[in-house]
Amino acid sequence: MNPAAVLLLLAPGAAWAGDLHLGGKLQNLDLAVFPYDSVLMPEDPVAEGLLIQRTNLDITASPALRFQAAHVLDITWASGDFPDFLSGQAADTPEFVKLSWTGLDQGFDVSGRLDRLAVAARLPHVDLTLGRQAISMGRAWFFTPLDLVSPFAPTTVDREYKPGVDALRADAYLGVSTSFTLVAAWLGDPLGSDDSGTGDLVLAARGGATLGITDLGLFLGSVAGDRVMGADLASSLGAWGLYAEATGTLPAQDGTDPFLRAVLGATRHFAADIDFMAEAYVQTIGAADPQDYLSLYSDPRVERGEIWALGRYYGAVSLAWAATPILSLAGFAVANLADPSALLGPAFSWSVADNADLDLGAYLGTGQRPPDLTMDELLQAGVTSEDDILTAIAPRSEFGMYPAMAFLELRAYF
Repeated sequence: MNPAAVLLLLAPGAAWAGDLHLGGKLQNLDLAVFPYDSVLMPEDPVAEGLLIQRTNLDITASPALRFQAAHVLDITWASGDFPDFLSGQAADTPEFVKLSWTGLDQGFDVSGRLDRLAVAARLPHVDLTLGRQAISMGRAWFFTPLDLVSPFAPTTVDREYKPGVDALRADAYLGVSTSFTLVAAWLGDPLGSDDSGTGDLVLAARGGATLGITDLGLFLGSVAGDRVMGADLASSLGAWGLYAEATGTLPAQDGTDPFLRAVLGATRHFAADIDFMAEAYVQTIGAADPQDYLSLYSDPRVERGEIWALGRYYGAVSLAWAATPILSLAGFAVANLADPSALLGPAFSWSVADNADLDLGAYLGTGQRPPDLTMDELLQAGVTSEDDILTAIAPRSEFGMYPAMAFLELRAYF
């Protein structure tokens, strides 16, 4: 579908709209990977550049009716096979109706996507939203048991905007302290494609209530056939904010054991404009032995981005310091406590203008690296079968598999 045609269809609404907003963002994101010696890694440093232009249209026709549309244009170049799991971008977002396109491939790729196309109606005590929209249900940052539709990974550079999915959502409000949410969202390939099917649906229900200073929630859902039950809470203890989420999953696949995921987090704002966050996480679906990490990449939950961690026990901390009104420093560490290994993420942000920001950062994987063996060395040693090769180069730690990666991002808003 031509994005311009969609905007032209919506534009007449401006004549009768109570309110109209047109804006967007121009973003340049440059990424570089510096590999270590391993057959798992490219031989040379790899670079990728992305020029991203986003246009938003928001029409409030009346207090009860609102239209949203947004188009994203990507121009991408890369110097080699860029590791997708380190790209810093959200996972490929599914589409029920194909509203994306690709263009030239002359050393760079041009693509576009209608990333919002939704209508929202406000009825007494109920809000209904139909179309392409962002779906989020959890509040945790690093580990997200309840965020089951295209969640962010820790390496996502830009979290300002979550990609939209095709969904129907209803939010009901029963008094000032009780709410109920129903969601039906699409997880798979476009309707009519060979890989689409009813197993690509997310059906979820969450009820929430506030008791004093504590928010409580219960969750029931079906995610690509998996049955998921969960609960969450958020409260405070003095100056500390506390939250917790937990889910239990009964997998759709025969012979797959049920598994649990749970996170406990705390936040605090200190004097001198310092913000602190910490999370502890456990997932029983993770591998107990690092040599089994690679096999988890074929798990459908990992493939669709629902789960990114490969082990079982984790801890994470982050700090952000606003040194001046225009300069800030931040950093995080995510640790696999069983390997042990860690992913470090220092970052620097500079507000270069009222409508522009510059970010500079890195992701540094620490831990025992995979064996330093080339394919020629494996063949000379008589290791020829696929199973034997995978055993010979198997990971020794999760974040030890990660090479160093750096990014530079410039965002300008209009």
